[in-house]
Amino acid sequence: MCNSRVFFLSPMSNPASTPASGRRPTLDDLTNEFERKIPTINDLRMKECYICRDEERYDDPPSKRREWVHPCKCTLIAHQSCLKELISSRPTRRPQCPQCGYEYQTKRNFPLLASSLLFQIGDTLFQAMGMSFVATSAVGLGAFGVMSVVAVGTGYGAIAVREYFGSPLFDLLLTDSPTNWSIGHHFFLFLTPLRLVSPLVNIGAFTPFFFLWPSLPPHSARTQLVAESQRIDADFPSLPITPKSSWPPSMRTFGCIMLGSSILYNRLFPPFAEWVLGMKRPRPRGFLQGISFRREVRRQERPDGVQEFEQEAIIQVGQEDNPEESDTPYGNLDGVTQYPNISLMIGLLKPFVASGMGHLLYLGAQHSRVLRLVLGIRHPIDTPILYSSPRFVPDLEDNVWYWRYFTETTVQQMDPVWIRNSVGLGIFIVVKDCVHLFHIWLTRRELASRRLKNRDFSGVDPKELDLIRPVGPTGTNEVPPA
Repeated sequence: MCNSRVFFLSPMSNPASTPASGRRPTLDDLTNEFERKIPTINDLRMKECYICRDEERYDDPPSKRREWVHPCKCTLIAHQSCLKELISSRPTRRPQCPQCGYEYQTKRNFPLLASSLLFQIGDTLFQAMGMSFVATSAVGLGAFGVMSVVAVGTGYGAIAVREYFGSPLFDLLLTDSPTNWSIGHHFFLFLTPLRLVSPLVNIGAFTPFFFLWPSLPPHSARTQLVAESQRIDADFPSLPITPKSSWPPSMRTFGCIMLGSSILYNRLFPPFAEWVLGMKRPRPRGFLQGISFRREVRRQERPDGVQEFEQEAIIQVGQEDNPEESDTPYGNLDGVTQYPNISLMIGLLKPFVASGMGHLLYLGAQHSRVLRLVLGIRHPIDTPILYSSPRFVPDLEDNVWYWRYFTETTVQQMDPVWIRNSVGLGIFIVVKDCVHLFHIWLTRRELASRRLKNRDFSGVDPKELDLIRPVGPTGTNEVPPA
């Protein structure tokens, strides 16, 4: 570490320093004035930043001057910008002087700090809720074995799918009995909670189920429908009484729309966040990143003296030459404003959030014809009529094509709950991401507004400082050479 040499210039223009008799101040008067005044960083003849080693004289033009700070109890000084950059690059360490060990103190912008604290308090509350949610889930999952984990995951997936797509569709094509589910349904229902908490899946979390629904009800559901249709007092929906329109679309078509919108959103939001924050996000490492293939040629010699060449393909897994650092400014800000427990809790609550948002959109659609058309909500006068007569022809009870036709027409006449739930979930995710982005932007502004507190050289021997008017060996002020 370097000890900055400092010189002190006594303020000659200060009327208090002039003797009362009006005579010219003597050297003894200047000595007494120096003993009364504690030098500050503005009294240094030559300033040298201990970080960038840049120097500045007291008589440099204003255009070349920068903001300086003496934040400790020794002789080290630095540029305000250099010291802030050094502190921000070590967010986990306490900022303190490397020479005297004094902990730096900062001045903060209280309006920005108060606004940021509101978000931090909210994050802390959500973190506590998330931790309790995770702890409760861990206790519940820990009480069971691997089969219990699969059962809980599959059960949660069934509840989530029912909330998202509506009970009528679920009861018709899947039912509550797991014996009616295929292997693919068991697999995707178990993966549903994992897809919901994954940061790479937002709006398209339920996209696979738009293509997984059976083309006809299970055997138990068909048997029940046949039995109920033979009741004289049974009420069943009639066949479509209105011509089929292009909107609302079929489930598979709407699933393609959801998949495309999810991919488009995941591609457009990161550049928008970079534009708002003015910094680039670290590029995530791909699954195959860092894997390289090379061929190694080996030379072998046979007993008869003939040399043979053998090639061997080698897969090498390692770091790249210039891997991106994880400790980036964006990563530091994102780590301050996001907690994994919150993301886990919000992910598992997405089906219920979608159902709630869909209900709000349904209530709003009752007063807007355009919204009712977009969400595929039919007016009460357009709902299918009910009739009391047998539904099925006995000769067609075992006809697969008839059941497929029945399934298609029945689903077409159902209230498309999945459309408004998907739109509601999309609105919730966009709002959540925008609030998180605003929190990051506010935190960055608050960090940039902090200023390091300046201190005088109290407790430092003036002879060790490079003052504008130096102190001689006898303790008197020496006039610097012209």
